[in-house]
Amino acid sequence: MNERIKLICFESKLTLLFSDLALHKIDMILSDRPLPSDLGIKGYSHYLGESPLAFFAAKKDAHALQNEFPKSLQGAPMLLPSKESMMRIALDRWFASQKIQPHVKGEFDDTALMKAFAQQGLGTFPGPEVITQEVELQHQTLKIGVVNELTCRYYAISGQRKHTHPAVSAISEFAQKSF
Repeated sequence: MNERIKLICFESKLTLLFSDLALHKIDMILSDRPLPSDLGIKGYSHYLGESPLAFFAAKKDAHALQNEFPKSLQGAPMLLPSKESMMRIALDRWFASQKIQPHVKGEFDDTALMKAFAQQGLGTFPGPEVITQEVELQHQTLKIGVVNELTCRYYAISGQRKHTHPAVSAISEFAQKSF
């Protein structure tokens, strides 16, 4: 964008973010789910893209877990997103269908914190395959496998306004090109 903008980014519960969006306190939400229709909030869910789900582990643990993936996840130390996330809901169903019971060592709302714990060798963690290169380089981890039937979807949710902030449009357009 040619104009100068200031981004203020924070993480919160989706219900609180939806309220802030309705009150025009924020311009956009990046989420793993679209705006629910039953909330009565007027807004738009802009689909940005999706990626298959991958599992990552610290380099010292990765090679052993790559063999016989996904069976190797049985009993493996696991760091997972919190139970409210769409990824976690899908993972719990998938683990049950595969008869895999990982040893859940931590649950996180903050994915950066989850990756930091994994970097220290405290467990395997899931993430979108599309960011494999970044995760491996930044957190000294390796991808141990991909579950193509599980996908991470992303949406930019904006409130209904007469004029959409140009930064909201720019972020949505850029993200759609990146997937």
